[in-house]
Amino acid sequence: MRILSTIFCIDASNYKDAIDSILDSYNHVLKERDGTSVRMYSDLPEYNRLKDELLTVGVEVKELRRVEFSKKEFESALLLALYPAYQDLNPYSEEPDKYFSVSCNECNAYINQTNDLMIRKSSVGNRDFLMSWESELLISSKIKRLFDAHSVTGISYRPVYTKKDIQEIAYQLVPLNELPPLQTKLIPAIDCSNCGFKSYGKSMDSVLSYRIGAWDNYKDLNYTSEYFGEGYFPRRKIIISQLVRQILISAKVRGIRYEPIFI
Repeated sequence: MRILSTIFCIDASNYKDAIDSILDSYNHVLKERDGTSVRMYSDLPEYNRLKDELLTVGVEVKELRRVEFSKKEFESALLLALYPAYQDLNPYSEEPDKYFSVSCNECNAYINQTNDLMIRKSSVGNRDFLMSWESELLISSKIKRLFDAHSVTGISYRPVYTKKDIQEIAYQLVPLNELPPLQTKLIPAIDCSNCGFKSYGKSMDSVLSYRIGAWDNYKDLNYTSEYFGEGYFPRRKIIISQLVRQILISAKVRGIRYEPIFI
């Protein structure tokens, strides 16, 4: 596991020659360079030196950091968070009340599902995984058959329909097993004083982790006890077993990414 930092030079046009000269001397340790923005690993000794040199000549820098996992960490993780690469950004307007009820009228968090989802057929296409506008994980009938064939545990489904002709075109993945609280230090996102609903965020350079023994009763499909995100649709993270990851890899399923869970 390494932290990959993207360093942005602010007001670069005023210091272009100085920035170019400094960055040129670090080309050998940069993972990527795009004009006056660079990517490099934060564990390199040159990482702090580069930032210090830029600050010394008056260049303001900002950073975006994320975790980059090794192949070994992906392969050895018992559990992993699952994220679809594509989210439908074309909702049916002003209809969240059709599918969900709010936790309360203060936080307006639509977390209690009351009806099966509908989605445009064009949004589904040939995708095996996608996230709905409401941040629910949807899968194709191909993936459902795959999970059923391998007797994946801790899983249930809800049908997803089109609106035009009420045709079943996908399935909403609904894990049944709730994991204990995470050990990861989280950032409060929603803390409703009226109903008590809470949701969280986490920094991009932190990892999801549990205490040793906390997940002894995990299933192939699980969800976090914590909700994540702001706005109308905070959601729990879906956590899968290594078995599910291997099933998807063997079937050459694309359009998803994984995040190893640590203890």
